[in-house]
Amino acid sequence: IDASPAFIKRARKAAPQAEFRLGSLHETPFPPCDAVSATGEVLNYMPEGRRKGPALLPLFRRVATALEPGGLFLFDLIMPSPRPALSGRSWRVNDDPSGEGWAVLVHAEENTKARLLKRQITAFRQKGKGWRRTDECHVQYLYTREEAGEALRHAGFRFRVARRYGT
Repeated sequence: IDASPAFIKRARKAAPQAEFRLGSLHETPFPPCDAVSATGEVLNYMPEGRRKGPALLPLFRRVATALEPGGLFLFDLIMPSPRPALSGRSWRVNDDPSGEGWAVLVHAEENTKARLLKRQITAFRQKGKGWRRTDECHVQYLYTREEAGEALRHAGFRFRVARRYGT
């Protein structure tokens, strides 16, 4: 499930046998399944025009209903940072001599009072001898660990929290 037609198109190309649905994960029905994954902080993304992120409990209940007994729900959330704040600037560059160059620049700003993280993203991709530029703004609501845990418990999940991926 993805709200981006471009991402759905890319996913279908990468996995033509899989089923993809265009829509919001907060509204699109889940089919019966063994696992649901929502990685890349997708649960944090703010719907346009909202001042607060959607309640997690309705989504978690829908996932619990779709999962077969013993099923797995794997997701990540970005949470408010006690310190340092999530604000900052970063960039990544691929200057591969094959001509597939790209650069991504990110300016992140955390509003601790509103519990929002706003990322201004500028990407450059080499296109022939020139460069193509895209600009995006991503706004994410920062749920607390307590909010997520309470919603999981009320939806009937037993859960474990990991601080990060890998080691």
